[in-house]
Amino acid sequence: MTALLTDLLAQSESKLPVKLTGKHYDLKSDATKEQAQEMLDFMESVHAIYRTVFRDVPDRRMTILLFKERTEYLKLPGVGGASAACYDGKKLAGYWDETLSKPCFAHEAVHQFVHFTSTRMTAFPEWFHEGFADALADHEIVDGKMRLATGRGTIARMRLPVIQEAVRNGSATPPGTSSDLPNR
Repeated sequence: MTALLTDLLAQSESKLPVKLTGKHYDLKSDATKEQAQEMLDFMESVHAIYRTVFRDVPDRRMTILLFKERTEYLKLPGVGGASAACYDGKKLAGYWDETLSKPCFAHEAVHQFVHFTSTRMTAFPEWFHEGFADALADHEIVDGKMRLATGRGTIARMRLPVIQEAVRNGSATPPGTSSDLPNR
């Protein structure tokens, strides 16, 4: 990240008055303290799931920037489009939305965790990070427990019509032909 981008991110961070510390995350936010605490608690539960997949991982503090408004989030360098959360190689950032925040933060946090558990992002094939990220994002909380890959999560519901249309019109990539799958 260039010095200019680092300065812009630091300026955005300095405007976030709510500061919370969890076991694994430092969260900075301009959302309500209750929303920030809810996100921190959620991300700590997501972290517990990571630890079941990646067992020999050193503990590292990770940072979350949670914006109250999408417009503030979109001012971050490199953010745009339909994004609700992103990972820039150092920090998770996103905005509070009752429906989108948790699944999008869970998805992007997989990329953060993969980055912190390997020497390079390409240590795992793309299908692994994106598949695991989508499985984690496609969750439900039932009786206080997180269930993964239910097919009923927000991101799955958004993507399913797009995938169905691609299959119908023949533009979907056939299974087993992805360029990053091992040739076995």
